[in-house]
Amino acid sequence: MDRNPRGVRIFGRTDIPSHTIQENRQYESGGWFGERKIQQSDGSAFAESIFGDKKLARELLLDRAHSPDTGTSALIVGFSEPDQDETRELNKIAEAILESAERWFWPSMNGKNPSMEVEVSVERNGKQTFAKKANPNPKWSPFIRARNEPVTGVTAKSEAELSEVSIPFKVPARELPPAQAHVETTTELKLRVTRGDEALEEHEKANCVAVFRGAEMIVKYFPSKRKPLDNKPFFGVLYAGKAVGSGEDESRAEEFFRASEPPLHDNWEYSEAVKHAYKTGAKLRLSVLWSTLQEKIFALIDENVVPDERGPDMLAKLFPFGQSSKKNKKKHAVKTVILSSTYLGGQWKVKGDVMRVEPDGKVWDARIGFVAATDSGAGEYLVVASLATSDKRAKLTALGPPASVSIQGTLDKFTFEALLDPPASLRKKDLDLTAIRFSN
Repeated sequence: MDRNPRGVRIFGRTDIPSHTIQENRQYESGGWFGERKIQQSDGSAFAESIFGDKKLARELLLDRAHSPDTGTSALIVGFSEPDQDETRELNKIAEAILESAERWFWPSMNGKNPSMEVEVSVERNGKQTFAKKANPNPKWSPFIRARNEPVTGVTAKSEAELSEVSIPFKVPARELPPAQAHVETTTELKLRVTRGDEALEEHEKANCVAVFRGAEMIVKYFPSKRKPLDNKPFFGVLYAGKAVGSGEDESRAEEFFRASEPPLHDNWEYSEAVKHAYKTGAKLRLSVLWSTLQEKIFALIDENVVPDERGPDMLAKLFPFGQSSKKNKKKHAVKTVILSSTYLGGQWKVKGDVMRVEPDGKVWDARIGFVAATDSGAGEYLVVASLATSDKRAKLTALGPPASVSIQGTLDKFTFEALLDPPASLRKKDLDLTAIRFSN
């Protein structure tokens, strides 16, 4: 339902099997709700949107009495969560909606002129049981700081310091549609990184970079393949297009990165839209962007490792002179067992079990990655082409590499099956001689 110059507009769609109801009317699997009309050309029936029926909108709980602004209201009849084994309470679903909004839309909720506000309420039998607004602070404050605070220096070595670098990027010439065609354009992406204290090591997106463009929706969190040596996690942002500026070059970059996003808007990749609309070069440029991003991140944080007077931790454990006052933080102990691995001629198929050693009923995370090992030693992470889990309670959150899986507290063990592609740096003739090893 939405508003337009003709007033409230109501329409609906059903997605149920083909069926027959009263008067022997037959219906296909999908259909539209509205006023039944007849095509004059062929006599076939169709549904036309209903305009201006405020009473109907109110009865459907779709009236917009709460807001005079234009917009869209949606009603889902028989709502269910396909990823959940059990039906959750409405209040828990509401909390999950808020958490997801904060995780993926915090750029839209902050700054001088926030473009988004999310409020979720729950009513049961006319009584409100839940009402809360999304607030990305304090959980996402490290990323908000990385995006909004002024730069403190060339590098970010200590907590709250912030550094920035511009990354040149060439947007290929556009051919289609002709009205939007343009020559190759050079634009800039902004990479900003800040540091947190050791307590933030447990943050679900520690050592990640949030990627977004002018729409201010996080496309993905780019995970680092390694952690800073000084144990001070980093939090970064990489943004492009209209998030950088409002000029013509930024607008062209905005359109390019929008076209590079797949239907789920969870990556910048060589999509079909880019393939058909732009000249060659996009695939390589996007590949270079991702393959060099970690190097640029670590150049900005310039790890500041100060030797401990007691010596390295491993040596201190071997030769425990005196008593240590430092207590190790408790982390989830996760064990991975590889059940099988098969080389398919350019691609690897791996199956394994993941379990936590000390179950505590809380949500936990697992990182699953594999590294190519050649004669010269350890190489890059293999690309995780796909990863499936044996239980819906173990949900893939990022392909990485390494891949990240979030597991509900009621599940302590699951099986995964992954397909792995070689990194771009590995030549085809070396694949048959390449061994792989697990790395989290």
